Amino acid sequence: MHQSGGADSRRSRFSMDMPFFLCMALTGFSNMFVNINASKITASWFEQEKLGILMGIFAFCGQLPGAFATATTAVLFDSRTSAFIVSAIFCISVFVLWLFFVKDKPEDTMEEREKIDQENQPSIGDSLKVVLSNKGIWLVSICIMMALGSTVTLSTFMPMALQTMYGIDLKVCGTIASMLTLGNCIGSITGPIVFSKIKNVKVFVSGAAVLSFAGIIMCWRFPSIFVLHILVLYTGIMLGASMPIFLSAPVLLEGIGTKYAGSAAGVISTLQLLGAVLIPTYILTPIAGDNYSLLFMLASICMVIMFLCGLLLPQFGNNQK
Repeated sequence: MHQSGGADSRRSRFSMDMPFFLCMALTGFSNMFVNINASKITASWFEQEKLGILMGIFAFCGQLPGAFATATTAVLFDSRTSAFIVSAIFCISVFVLWLFFVKDKPEDTMEEREKIDQENQPSIGDSLKVVLSNKGIWLVSICIMMALGSTVTLSTFMPMALQTMYGIDLKVCGTIASMLTLGNCIGSITGPIVFSKIKNVKVFVSGAAVLSFAGIIMCWRFPSIFVLHILVLYTGIMLGASMPIFLSAPVLLEGIGTKYAGSAAGVISTLQLLGAVLIPTYILTPIAGDNYSLLFMLASICMVIMFLCGLLLPQFGNNQK
């Protein structure tokens, strides 16, 4: 009888959570659909020289609302229901704006696009063969995997860590943690600008990894709220600086281009998500437990791996040698 009651309770809980799971799945699908095709769509409209900064703007626009939501959700909404209703309104607004404002290139006719697609569209097997055999795609994927693993570890555990270590109010801790996302936004804009001056992807990515390593090591060590804000913001900038470069890679890497960009972006996004989920949840947390100092030190090791992979990256786009 007790086991039957427990089973009924689990089934009831599962049926209650199912709408939430479905909504999360649909949200994830829409986000990944846009992310995977972003570089390909952007490259069809603009020159390669502009792709880095445009992908930076794309990343900035994707992260800025996250920073705002992280900092304000606990203050603005008194219930989960109201927060999700507002989120749904934003989603509907995006859908309407997409219908009204997103257009195909004006010089492309439907007949021309269909002809080009039929002539140039490779099979799924051919696309995967080309993409998976490209060393650059794997190196970029590992780099972005490490970057997301570190970022999610910091953003997820920073509030509780600061409250536990220094007794800071949890709402203030959430504001401090939001500086990481704000820094990602700033880095998404400034990173491509710096990269356009350096013009060497190995130097840029490995340098960003070193600076991110220093930020992760230091950003949680001081009890001063002001200093914590500054250091977490700096760390976010360094972690976000390389993201637009990684997102541009599917189009700019030699042997990929727009023809295989969709499949390449799919591989990169898959490892990106695996880094965001597996590294904090199934690798770092089981090792560190409740030791937040050890947890953040382990997160910094991800930047060591990114540094090593960055040294092996091939040159992108017009800077290839």
